[in-house]
Order: sequence, then C-alpha cells, then structure tokens
Amino acid sequence: MYIVFILKNKIVIVLKMVKSIKKIFRLKNIIICLKLLFLIIFFNLSLSFFNLRTKKSIIIHNFESFKSYVTGNESACIIDTLNEWDPKIKNLFKITKPYDKCVKDEPLSYVSKENKLYINHTVNSTYYSGKIDLCEYAPVLRETTKIDYFKIENYSLLKNGTEIFHDFVKVRCLSNQSIVYEYVHNIILKKKIHDQFINAKNRYNNEPKINVMILVIDAVSLSSMKRALPKTLNYLKSYDNFFVYEKHHIVGENTFQNLVPMLTNLNPDDVFKNSSFTKKNNSLKLEIPEPFDDLPFIWKNFSSKNYVTYFSEEWKECTFNNLKFGFNSTPTDYYFRSYWLSLYDSLSYSKTILNSNDKPCYYNKLLHKMSTEWLANFEKFHLDLEKEHNIQNIPRFGLVKINEMSHDYLDRLFWIDDDIKNLINDLFTDKFLDKTLFILMGDHGHRFHPVRTHYIGKLEEKLPMFGMMVPRKIENKNVLRNLKLNTQ
Repeated sequence: MYIVFILKNKIVIVLKMVKSIKKIFRLKNIIICLKLLFLIIFFNLSLSFFNLRTKKSIIIHNFESFKSYVTGNESACIIDTLNEWDPKIKNLFKITKPYDKCVKDEPLSYVSKENKLYINHTVNSTYYSGKIDLCEYAPVLRETTKIDYFKIENYSLLKNGTEIFHDFVKVRCLSNQSIVYEYVHNIILKKKIHDQFINAKNRYNNEPKINVMILVIDAVSLSSMKRALPKTLNYLKSYDNFFVYEKHHIVGENTFQNLVPMLTNLNPDDVFKNSSFTKKNNSLKLEIPEPFDDLPFIWKNFSSKNYVTYFSEEWKECTFNNLKFGFNSTPTDYYFRSYWLSLYDSLSYSKTILNSNDKPCYYNKLLHKMSTEWLANFEKFHLDLEKEHNIQNIPRFGLVKINEMSHDYLDRLFWIDDDIKNLINDLFTDKFLDKTLFILMGDHGHRFHPVRTHYIGKLEEKLPMFGMMVPRKIENKNVLRNLKLNTQ
C-alpha cells in the first residue's frame, strides 16, 4: 500500500506502512483490523457504485429501456432530447426553500465605492451590542514561496476612510482582547493594463475587440438547468442571439478533463504525461502534475492582445488545485485563489473538512453571491472607467466558476435561479450585448446525485449545459445560421 503526503510542495511516499506484524495478533488489534477491513470493503463497494468510469457508473436494469433514449446504427449514436421531469426520475428531486440561516445583519466592515474601508457603527451597536474595542486590517497576499497559499502580514489599526490598495483585505475586530469578527473583502482596483487604455486611447480604440465572459456552474447538465434554473434559461432564450446546445457532450469525466481542452487545446492526459514529476514516477502512476504556468492557456492569447483577464473558482480543491500544484505566478490580472483561501480561513465562514458546507454562507450571504456580485461590480467598474476616460472599450476575458450551490448537492441549484437571472439582467446593458460573447455552462453533469442510478441520469451526466450569447454586432447571417444549426 502507498500513502502520498504533500508537505511544503514536496511529495513524500511511504512505501512500507508496517515493518512488524507481531502485535496484530493481540485481540484488541485484531478487532481494529477487522473494522478497518470492513471500512475498506465498504469504501470500495461505494466506489464501484459511484465509479465515474463510463463502463461502471451506469446501472442498466433494462437495456431495451435504455435503447429507447438513443437511436442510430453501429457507427453513430444519436441521443434523443431528454425530459428533465421524466416520471422515472422526478421523485428523486427535493425542492426545498433556500437556506435562510446565514447571519441576518450586514457585515461590521464595508468598502465604499471609492475603495475606502469603514466600520458600520450601527451593526456594532446592535448585533455586537457596542462591545467592539478596535478593528484592524491587513492585505491578503499570495505566498510566493509556497504554491497557491496566502499570507497576511502586519495588521494596522482601522480608521474610517482608510484607503485600500490591494485586491483583497482582511478585517478583524476585537472585544475584550478576543477576536470576534473576521471578514475578507474583495476590491476591484485599476491595474497597469488599464493605464495603457487611459494614456493611449486612440491606438486601442481603432482595434474593435469583443469581450468574453464565461460563467461556469459546476456539475450542471442541460436537464438540471431546465429543472432548477428555468427563469434564467427562459430569460436567456428570449434573446435571438442566445444559443443553447442541446447535445453538447463532455470530453472527459471531471472538471479538469473538460476545462483543460477548452482553455488550453490540450488533451488532459498529455498534461499529466508531460509533467516532469510524473515522468520520474511513472511506476507509481501518480497524477500529481507540477504547476501549470507553462501551459498555453487561452487567457495568455487574450493578454497578448491587451485584454484584462480574470479567473476565479470558489472551492479550495478546484480544477488546478485538487491534488495538483496550481500556478506559481498569478495567471491572470485578477486571480482569486488567495481570496478564497483566506475567506475559508476567517470567522465569517463556518469551517468544514468537506467540500460543501452544511451552512453554505459567508457571513450574511450564500457563498455564490461572492462570485456573482464581484462579476457585476467588475463589469460596472469597466463601464464607469470607459465613460470617465472616453474609452470605446477596455477588452476583457475571464472565467468565474461557482461550486458550492451545485457540485455536491444538486437540489441546492433550485435556490439560485433568481440570483443568476438577476445577475444576467444587470449585466445585459446595451453596450454589454453589443460587445460581449457571454457563455453560461456546466463543466459536466451531476456526478453524485441518486439520479445517476438511472440511465436517464447517466445520460444527463454526459450532457452539460452550454449556452452562448453572441454579440449583437455580429450580423453575418451565415454565422448566425450555423450557430443555430449546431444547437441540435
């Protein structure tokens, strides 16, 4: 048996767990071993039931029934359009009211439009009964000596109106010398690339560029979208230039296997094979590649064309960090890894050892609101900057991924329909619609819900949501016709 530990970015492999078995024969240890054996057997049975390999993960009790969902011949398989409320699966979904046990008050600290930090004295006098003695703040920085960690240095006394010069800042407040409040704020600051547009308007205004915004909702199939986010989907479909791809199919089983081809044009298996660590340890068959800085990510292409870039994923164990080493250098202009790590480490988050949290809040808001509000503020920031400096367009490319409300608990998806619809409604100004390619997608269908025990659910898993709003400035009829033809 092998055990792999990751310590300070080094991999230590324990090849031999036990050198002596003499003590095993003691009765107490025999009982413990039997319990461990039972757990191992149970774990392996669970894996075989939920195994995500195609040949093992589908339970087909009646092959003739399964065949009714696909048509074609030996060389082709055409999947019929699925009924998201098929009688065979509809009872597997529980529609519950949104979680309402987040903190009811506003946070004790807040950031103004001018990026200045304040204490909300009303909250102090009510929620904290006026017992806050002092508050401090410190920037949240990426740890450069450790891959994808964060560091916080030198707290300073917080005075109302303190100006912030970092993307992320942590506030903590004390009462009777004990920390009773911690909150991590994200702030949208002007970057060096913005100065290029402000100082050289004409040169960039002569280059017509399209913005690209990608919103990924983890583990959402098209059927899940129709079931749980009907308001959002119907709102998008009300636009003639929005296209939903009914038979869009995954190219791999998990997030990494589906996003890597999309973002790098590489086969994810090749990414592992080319890792210097994997090459040296092929006999162990470890899939733990080195940092991904050198991969040809598409945001590098956009950066080379003077685009502002951003990338955010909610979870700590996300696409490029789950048993992987992430990025040595900040990959995009706005990169949220240190924000999320520090957020999960603060008092305003109910800590858990699991991915999903039974209390999916950050202080007074459901976790997905951290992403959607930033995205709306980011777009408004650029619209205001363009207006202030008379810039036609500051091109931007980015991807924001929401995990908490969909990955582990499919039924939570029903909670966020209004929020996603409202976000899109806020984004869709005339200027946005004219100059933005907007993609709303899932990376794959759901991989844990009981619906997967049915062949309909197994098909759903392979058919993620993929919808695309093309800019209104694209008026080529052939292009639009082809985009529509491909939806089926």
